[in-house]
Amino acid sequence: MVQGDLGEAMDKDNPERWIMEEQADRLAQKMVDHFLNVSNGEDFMITDPEIFWADNGYSRFEACSKEVKDKMIEVEKMAEEKIQQIRKERRQKQEDEETLKLPEVINDCITWMQKNSFGKKLTRKYLSLFLENNDYHFMDITKERLYVKCNEELRRK
Repeated sequence: MVQGDLGEAMDKDNPERWIMEEQADRLAQKMVDHFLNVSNGEDFMITDPEIFWADNGYSRFEACSKEVKDKMIEVEKMAEEKIQQIRKERRQKQEDEETLKLPEVINDCITWMQKNSFGKKLTRKYLSLFLENNDYHFMDITKERLYVKCNEELRRK
């Protein structure tokens, strides 16, 4: 018996039994946790299910019953759904945080435009230059909002 990624003893000689005895949702969550751990919390750079199975003493490519393969596929699909949900939540959180910063960044950008005599139109090139010079890293949607809001403010001045 060996200690698998799931924390309990598993039969290294019979991983099929381990796979079949575990609840699919529990295995899927362990797969997601494994990906988070292997990726150091980054945005799931590593999501290859084979890594999870191999780290738990099994390979999808080994000969196994149709039942086991079907369960593995089910677990992988469930894990992918969980990963997509986590990614969506992370994107939303990042978007919310960036939205809170927008008023300050808009003021900084307008001040920068005026200081550099770039006129009353923020071009995408100027925006990129401003973001680079000030070490801002925003999602595309936030950049677009910034572009629109800055130009609205510049037209008012």
